[in-house]
Amino acid sequence: MTIGWWDNCAPWQWDDHDLFASDPAWTANEYLLLEPIDHENYDHADLPIGPHNDHALDPAVLDAVLPRAVGPALDFFDVFVRGFGDPAGVPRVRFAIAGEPGVRTADTWPPAGARTASWFPTVDGRLAPESPGDGELTWVHDPDDPVPSPVENAFAYLAEWPDERALAERDDVLCFESAVLDDDLTLAGPVSFGATVVSTGRECDVFVRLCDVAPDGSAHLIARGQRTVHDATAPCRVEVPMGHTGYLLRAGHALRLTIASSDAPGVRAGARHR
Repeated sequence: MTIGWWDNCAPWQWDDHDLFASDPAWTANEYLLLEPIDHENYDHADLPIGPHNDHALDPAVLDAVLPRAVGPALDFFDVFVRGFGDPAGVPRVRFAIAGEPGVRTADTWPPAGARTASWFPTVDGRLAPESPGDGELTWVHDPDDPVPSPVENAFAYLAEWPDERALAERDDVLCFESAVLDDDLTLAGPVSFGATVVSTGRECDVFVRLCDVAPDGSAHLIARGQRTVHDATAPCRVEVPMGHTGYLLRAGHALRLTIASSDAPGVRAGARHR
């Protein structure tokens, strides 16, 4: 499977990956190519996207993009369908980290050596490396004034690559931020969010976004996820899968987590509810 970190259809591909991982017979036949692209094959390495490098506008740019976009699939089929080459020489996992050049290989995903890192939201708006204990925060969802999606076309997220700092300033969005990093941090693997929620309404939507905050204050998406809690009138635990990422967070940057109950109209463009 080829999966893009910013592909809005990736949640269903990761669902397939989880199914394959549950069955050794399927796992033996899975190969992953994980790239810093969106659904329309815009690449994080090419940012910013403009008239000079937009393959939707310039046929010459499209001709240059096609070998990267379809070449790995053709090479794969040459080996496994046409019998050209040795299957043992095809890496199980090839992945690119957004923010660094080149492609890495691994036998498994997440790659060997990866460790789980946790950050905990605090009542004073921090993301802390240690649990602060019990605390409670509230936000109000107004269906007549939903939190707007930061992009017009979720399929071409990187073509727009919006600065999301304004979303964190809304009264209906909870915002938490980590300390500024002293060293580079490579994120490689699944991202998830967990919390106990309760609502005055019967159902509650939980939209979560993880962003990279640069020294100039700009904020750009690393991962996102959502869940619908169908019986939210009593406190219940909700786990929000946020897909997977391969992302280099630079020293001097920080992580930002935002929580809201809407993302309009982005939910209609590839996001999933459960």
